[in-house]
Amino acid sequence: MKRQGAEVAVAGMGENFSLADERTYVLNPREKDHYRTLLADLAGSGALPRTIVHAWNLTPAASQPASVASWEEARVRGFDSLVFLVQALESMNSKEAINITVLSSNMQKVGGEPVLQPEKAILLGPVKVIPQEHPDIRCRSIDLVLPEFDGATEDLIDDLLADLAVFESNEIAYRGRERWARLFGPVRLGPEIRPNPRLREKGVYLITGGLGGIGLAFAEKLAREAQARLILTARSAFPAKDEWEEWVAVRGEQDERAQIIRKLQAMEEAGARVAVIPADVADMDAMRSALQKAEDHFGEISGVIHAAGVPGGELSGLVLRPKVQGALVLQSLLKDRRLDFFLLCSSINSIIGGFGQSDYCAANAFFDAFAQANFSSDVGMAARPFSSGYSGLPRFLDMTATTAPGPGHMLLGEMITETHEKEVHAASFSPERHWVLSEHRIAGSPVVPGTTYLEMARAVFARHARGNPVSIHQTVFSAPLVVKEGETKNVLTVLEKKSESFLFRVLSKADEDGQPAALWEEHARGDIANGDGKGRERFDLVKLLRDFEENGRVVGHGADHTEGPRAMARTTLSAGNSLRPVRDGTFSGTSTSWAARASPSWNWMNALPKTWPITGCIPRSWMWPPASFISSLTAIFCR
Repeated sequence: MKRQGAEVAVAGMGENFSLADERTYVLNPREKDHYRTLLADLAGSGALPRTIVHAWNLTPAASQPASVASWEEARVRGFDSLVFLVQALESMNSKEAINITVLSSNMQKVGGEPVLQPEKAILLGPVKVIPQEHPDIRCRSIDLVLPEFDGATEDLIDDLLADLAVFESNEIAYRGRERWARLFGPVRLGPEIRPNPRLREKGVYLITGGLGGIGLAFAEKLAREAQARLILTARSAFPAKDEWEEWVAVRGEQDERAQIIRKLQAMEEAGARVAVIPADVADMDAMRSALQKAEDHFGEISGVIHAAGVPGGELSGLVLRPKVQGALVLQSLLKDRRLDFFLLCSSINSIIGGFGQSDYCAANAFFDAFAQANFSSDVGMAARPFSSGYSGLPRFLDMTATTAPGPGHMLLGEMITETHEKEVHAASFSPERHWVLSEHRIAGSPVVPGTTYLEMARAVFARHARGNPVSIHQTVFSAPLVVKEGETKNVLTVLEKKSESFLFRVLSKADEDGQPAALWEEHARGDIANGDGKGRERFDLVKLLRDFEENGRVVGHGADHTEGPRAMARTTLSAGNSLRPVRDGTFSGTSTSWAARASPSWNWMNALPKTWPITGCIPRSWMWPPASFISSLTAIFCR
């Protein structure tokens, strides 16, 4: 920044306020007055900042899960420091526009990160709410994964400096050389919601905040549908069960606790059993005792609903403590259990903020990040949503505009994202359901053929083609997509708008099924655009196949073949030879525009790491052939 001509002041953390040199300060992030002293000194020299980079949440990746101690440190570095900073700016009575960029590391889940620090997400409360309360102050969050070598660090710094010049999104994440922006859109639910199989008949369920409105609503549902054994915790004391009737008789039916008593009695009449235990969910010892009492009474807990909370607008500590510290206390106490579910009651405020709601927004932003971080944990307490066939999607896919799921193309699956710039489809691939795998094997393992990626690209681009020929070029096959017998992999087909064309990508990762989160692996990418169709012959593949079946030969492009492509491949390979790829071939969508050549000196196993571009045009009349054609083309275009 200095090399670019900016006047820069640096403030580090310490115990006491001090001025190390003319533009280097030390302040205690817990001391509100230190922020005012800092800004007053800068203003006195005419250097009150217009751009502020808040980097106190850039820390090394944690080796342990979030804890009570780590969240308190994150609160000081993130929530408290931002609130104190803006209050100090307000005291300066400056009318100039100010941009605040808050940097963090390992906070956002974009796709397959092995370590997350969800406690840092409380900084999102001030980031979202400050601009709503102070229109002259703009805030945004940029989350990073700190590079492991110097060259990548220099590149990242260059990217961040470029980002400081624009302010187009308030939540950004850098992952490697990619920049993600978080967006939201509507989701249209299907017409039917299936019953939840996770509920056990007479299962034992803990509900924190169990006597509040949300907690009671959950309790009533569990009582009605599962005749559950319910442990309801609350901060304040509640009458013992043998005192309920006397309480109602003395205080009347309109008394607030009397109304709760009637609801609890109705639950037990429906077949449930209820135990109310006074305990502060943020108190480790109190909750340990409550859990022991509950399990002594009902048996092992099957599921947890964390509904405890305080409305926003109170002192921030009162709002954050039950949600954030309470969740971490439950995680610590239940980490060795195999729960059926752990449900966190978040709020739309985590997305929209709200005037005077920075603390409530922060608490619920933590809930969202905590659920993401623990979604596929291999420990006992895994926070899992009840649905979603595509667990652990990159965040840019979870949070962009989405459309209603539909049957979709057999290789694309359902569309989960659709914006002007991007379209994403998600499918589950397995040899049992996809003939492109079951009929194409290498060394006995089902492998997606290379031409399958081209069909996926054509299909995802179809609505942009509008029936015109399609040109696919600069295609790279970076890794084979192997799906073993009995295995399922989630496969994404992504189409992104470029200046004159579109970029298509195919990625996959294994179905986690309770295992540690896997990383998304890219298998193919390339450019796709409308082609002019000049000089392209059109073929009816159904007719070509019929001719082959009847006559044993296919004629086209000046060549005829008396054997099918798969038979040729088998003959060649069984003789100890391999198919040599045509690296500069043109794919014109015909059954005969492929070539195979036996070569004792070339082996496909040695060529697996190699990639090459493909150019070509697929006519609109192209209909994909059976596996026999696709597998032969694989030898040319994939490997």
